[in-house]
Amino acid sequence: MSSEVKLQTCSLDELFGNEEFPLCIPDYQRTYCWREKNVYKLLDDIWSVNADYHMGSIILQNKEGKLNIIDGQQRLVTLTLILNELGDTEKLPLLDEKIESEEAEEYIAYNKHLVARYINRIKNFADLKIEKAAKIRKNLKFAVLVLEDESLDLAYTFFSSQNSKGVKLTSYELLKSHHLHFIPNEKWAIHMAKRWDSILLDKTSDERIDITMGKYLFHMRKWLYQNDWDDNENLKVKEEFESALTIPEVPPFGEKFVFNEPIQGGTHFFAYTDFFINKCREFHQTDTYKSVHKIDGETHVFFRDVMEALLFAYYLKFGDSYMAEAFICISKIVSQYRYESERVDTLVIRKSSRNSKLMLLIDQASSPTFFLAAARDIYNKMELLEKDRAPIMERYTKQLEHSINEVKGNVFSSTFKEDLNE
Repeated sequence: MSSEVKLQTCSLDELFGNEEFPLCIPDYQRTYCWREKNVYKLLDDIWSVNADYHMGSIILQNKEGKLNIIDGQQRLVTLTLILNELGDTEKLPLLDEKIESEEAEEYIAYNKHLVARYINRIKNFADLKIEKAAKIRKNLKFAVLVLEDESLDLAYTFFSSQNSKGVKLTSYELLKSHHLHFIPNEKWAIHMAKRWDSILLDKTSDERIDITMGKYLFHMRKWLYQNDWDDNENLKVKEEFESALTIPEVPPFGEKFVFNEPIQGGTHFFAYTDFFINKCREFHQTDTYKSVHKIDGETHVFFRDVMEALLFAYYLKFGDSYMAEAFICISKIVSQYRYESERVDTLVIRKSSRNSKLMLLIDQASSPTFFLAAARDIYNKMELLEKDRAPIMERYTKQLEHSINEVKGNVFSSTFKEDLNE
C-alpha cells in the first residue's frame, strides 16, 4: 500500500475552485457542530485581513475523483456560510452537500443566522460584500495535505505537532477513523461512524466516552500491567486503543469483552466500546458509586477518580456484590497515599495507584472474598499517619468519611462492620 502524501499551500479560492477534484464531506466524517463562539472567533480572525493569513491545516483524501475532507470540515463549512452570505455563490462545492444529521442541520441554520447578523451590523456595507468575499478567497491560506491512499494515520501523525487554528482532532475522533479502515463494507462503516458521532456529541451524561475510556479503561489497563504514561501526551488514549498487531494467517476470534484484551481493529472495537459504555451506565446507577462521586473540589477529585476507576474494575469482575466493602478497602489504601503527600500532582497519584497493585488484586481474584481479604490485609499493615494533617487533608477526610457513612447500610460483612465501629 502506498503511503504517498502531497503537501502544498493553497488559498481558499484554490481549495473551493478545484473542479477536477471537488471537495466533499464523506459520510463517516464527524457531524458539523461549531458553536457560536467558534463562528464569531473565525469571523473576527478573517474580517480585517488584507494580506496572506494562515488558517492552519487541512487534511484531504483523494478517493474516486473527489477530495474527502478528513480534517478541516468545521472551518470550511463555516467559510462556505460566510461567502454565501456575502453573495459569492460561485465555486462553493460544500453548499450543495447533503446533510444527513438533523443536529448538523440545526447548527448550520443557526450559524447562517449568526453570520448574517455579524455582516449586516456593518453600515453601508452592501456594495462591498463581493469585494470582501474576493479578499477572503484570495488571502486565506491553508497547509493542505492530500493523502493518496487509504491509510490516514500518516496524515494524523504528520499534523499532530502542527499549529492549527482549527479544532484539533481528539483521540476519540482519530480512533474512529483508525478503526473504520478495518471495515471493508461501506454501509457498515457509515453506520459505525454515525453511531460513534452520536456518542461523541453526548456531552451531558456520565456515560460520556471520555469517562468510560479516558478515566476508567485507560487507567485500568495501565495499572494492571504496571505501565507508565505521559500525562502531557494528548493522544495517549488513541495509542492505547489502536488495533493490536496480528499474524495475517491467524485471524483474531472471540466475542467476550474483557477490559484489558488486545484491541481488534474494526467492528469489534466499536462493539467493545458500546459494551463498556453500557457497563459504565449500570455502574453509575449503583448507590456506592453515587456516594463516592460526591467527593469533590480541590485535589480531592483526583483521588476520587482513582477510586472510581478501581471500583469500576471491581464492578466489571463481581457486579455490585460486596461493593460497599470494596469501596472501603480501596478508599483506605488510596487515601494513605493522599496523607503521605504534602503536595499533590498527577505524578504522585499515578505512581501511588500503580504501586498499590489494587488493579492486579482485582484481576487475579476469583471471588470478592479473595480481593477483600488481600486489600484489607494491605491497609491493616499500613502505618497509620498522625491525625494532625494539613487543612486540605482534613477537608478531604471529612468528605471521604461522609461517603463511607452513606454506604454503611450496604455493608453485609460482619468483619467490615466491626472495622467501621472501631
